[in-house]
Amino acid sequence: MNGPGTDAGQFVRDGWSPDHPAVLALGPLAITFHGMTSRVGGPQQQLVLAFLLQASGISVPIERIIDGLWGIDPPTSARGTVHAYVSNIRRALGDVIQWDGNGYTLQVTPDNFDVLRFEALVSSARVLVEGDPARAVGMIRSALALWRGDPYAGLLDCPTLHGEAVRLEELRLCALGDCIDAELRLGKHRILVAELEPLAADHGLRERFVAQLMVALYRCGRQADALDVYRRASELLENELGLGPSQSLRRLREQILAQSLALTDPGYPPI
Repeated sequence: MNGPGTDAGQFVRDGWSPDHPAVLALGPLAITFHGMTSRVGGPQQQLVLAFLLQASGISVPIERIIDGLWGIDPPTSARGTVHAYVSNIRRALGDVIQWDGNGYTLQVTPDNFDVLRFEALVSSARVLVEGDPARAVGMIRSALALWRGDPYAGLLDCPTLHGEAVRLEELRLCALGDCIDAELRLGKHRILVAELEPLAADHGLRERFVAQLMVALYRCGRQADALDVYRRASELLENELGLGPSQSLRRLREQILAQSLALTDPGYPPI
C-alpha cells in the first residue's frame, strides 16, 4: 500500500495532543511527540512494542514476548533484554506500560495510537455517508491521512503482524470506498475519475471501485469509457477467478447502455 505521506504536524492538526506521545503504526512503527517523529529502537524493540499494541489493555506474559522474539531457543539473557526494551519504550511513551509480575500491559486509546484513531474516525463517518456526506468525507479523509505506508512496515515477517496489516489494509480500502460513495453523492464525479482509475486498475477484483469509476465516467459524459471499464473488469474476473461480473455490476452496465436517469441521481449506489 502506498498511502499518502504526512508529517508530525498532521497528527496535531487532526487532534493529537502535542503534550503526550502518540504511537504510529500505520507505516513504520514510530512515536511522535512535540512535533517530532522518531523510530522505536531496533527491530526487536519494535516487535516488543508491536506485541503490546496488539494486546492493548491486556497483559502480555513475558514468556510470550520471548517466544515471539527468539522462538524455541532464546538466549539466557532473554528476560533481561525484554525488560530493557520495555524500559526504553516506557521512557519514550511515559507511564502507559505496567508490569504485573508476569507480563506487561500497554494502555492506548484513539488519543495516542493512530490505528485506534483511524478506526474510530472511520466508524463514526460510516453512519454519516448518507445523511451528512460532506462531514463523512472530511472524517474519512482525515483518517486516511494518518497512513504513512504499510502498517508495521519492516516487521511483517511476524505472522501476527502480517495478519493485522492485512486487516487494516482491508479496512482502509473499505473506508476509501465509503468516502468515494459520499463524494459521488456530493457531485464530485469529475475530480474522482483521476483517483478511481488507478484504484480500479490496481484492485480490479473489487467491483465496488469498478462500479464507482463507471458511474463517475458516465456522469462526465464518457459512456464509452465506462463500458470499456466494465469490459476490462469482466476479462480480469474471468481470467483470475473463472467468474463473470456480479449481478449488480451487470445491471449497472445495462443502465449505462440504456442511459438510465437513475444514474444521474446523486444518491445512486454504484454497488
